[in-house]
Amino acid sequence: MHEFSKLNNIIYINLDKSTDVLWHLVVHYKSNHIGSLSPSLGNRANQYLRIIKEVIRRKLGKTREVVRLPVPGLLALRVHQGFKVFNYKDGTVSKVFASSVPEEILRKEIETTTSASRLDFAPKFIKDEPEKKSYTEELVTGQLAAVDARIDSRFSLSLYDSHIADYLARMITTDQIPDVQVSSILHELSDFIRDDSFSRLETKYPALSEIGRFYTDICGDLENFADKSVIKCYSHGDFSLENIIASRRNVKVIDWEGAESRSILNDFFNYFFTEMYYRRLHVSLEIFDSAKQKLLDRLDGTLVKENVKSCYDIYCKIFYLERLKTILERDLNEGFIRVASNSVLLFKAHEALHNDQAGKGKHAHE
Repeated sequence: MHEFSKLNNIIYINLDKSTDVLWHLVVHYKSNHIGSLSPSLGNRANQYLRIIKEVIRRKLGKTREVVRLPVPGLLALRVHQGFKVFNYKDGTVSKVFASSVPEEILRKEIETTTSASRLDFAPKFIKDEPEKKSYTEELVTGQLAAVDARIDSRFSLSLYDSHIADYLARMITTDQIPDVQVSSILHELSDFIRDDSFSRLETKYPALSEIGRFYTDICGDLENFADKSVIKCYSHGDFSLENIIASRRNVKVIDWEGAESRSILNDFFNYFFTEMYYRRLHVSLEIFDSAKQKLLDRLDGTLVKENVKSCYDIYCKIFYLERLKTILERDLNEGFIRVASNSVLLFKAHEALHNDQAGKGKHAHE
């Protein structure tokens, strides 16, 4: 088993051992605190500290816990249900689960991660060691795409044109399930909001009431299309620049732990709504329309293209529900509820633009 040196909300890095570790941390992970730098830096330590803190404050800004392992060149990041251990010498990253994690959860995540490695833009799966409660995959190096997007407002659009539209088109053909009734999807998604446990939480978290009303309203809108047939496919579930790493050689998507079957435009909408959520792109129907056409140009098969065209607005509403369900199914706290509330505001803004455009179109037709 791995032995961890625990530090609370502090990054501890030995620059003598691996400057790659420092670089990986600065461009990938988020923290406000640098706890220790190598003593051999002497008087330069404070200068390094100031520079790194400023980079992290401006570009990253959110606290994450990172610990140093006893073995030089390794870095551990505390994640949900355990640690991720980055090995820069071997070019691998291992997920090590806490001893309390049930075997079925471990097995499910290993299966999900193995399945993702079919795609050449996902990390390669290397091995699983259930007896050690861990699995290992390729360490993807490069720069987190979200960092570039914070510097260049057009980055997400140019990356979409060069790589992401193609990736999404290929995802749509992976494990495709055609002829799924909207009523079937509603049955899966609406039970979540009607559960008694959700109602009880509204007393503790009043903001959930507004989220619940929006969720219920969208379910009502979709009931008008209950007999429509849509398509599901293999979906990342959090397909965004926060999980995309770009280098000179390639562009790869990481963190596939939440992959499962979802509506075929889930990852498409997640990519752009995430950019709008972080205000790296403004809320715009034109952006979606242009991106949709570029995706259609890359899709094979007339039936899929026609389904995307005819059910595009339906897929958008299904995404609202899928995304909110993903956020609220986590261990609820003020942070996740704030994300859900802000997402609702974003979705409402998009719906208002869409309704305004539809109203102008109807008026022009009359």
